[in-house]
Amino acid sequence: MIETHTRTIGRHAYNVTQLKAKQGNAVLVRLAKVAGPPLAALFAGGDRNQVDALDRISLDGLGAALSSFASVLSETDLDWLCVTFADCTTVETEPGAVKPLRGIFDLHFAGAYLDLFEWLAFCLEVNYADFFGALVARAKAATPARPIPIPLS
Repeated sequence: MIETHTRTIGRHAYNVTQLKAKQGNAVLVRLAKVAGPPLAALFAGGDRNQVDALDRISLDGLGAALSSFASVLSETDLDWLCVTFADCTTVETEPGAVKPLRGIFDLHFAGAYLDLFEWLAFCLEVNYADFFGALVARAKAATPARPIPIPLS
């Protein structure tokens, strides 16, 4: 069943409705192609048995990920993602006034890029939280237990 979730970002409340399955698949494939190489660079190295992502990020990995992301992300990809999610978003521009985001997108996010990227992250969460949450849970369950070091003194 398609759900709608609401979150306040900055000064506005956004209502994001989940994409239908075919459109969600298209977004997921495009995201994987764009975000896959940077994520691989971000988590390269470190302890392969460590599932907690934040414990595996190094400054070198972060630099490589940002460089990789900049080289693969195109204006077309970002515009397509914004248009796709703007089509399933309404925004409360002032108390009681809710408008489709698609019609006001350009002016609404002008000079508000942090809000724009927080909104995009929220759209991804609304559409893929169950998928990514399940992947993380399965990875954690599959991670072999680490031996507890025993001091020899």
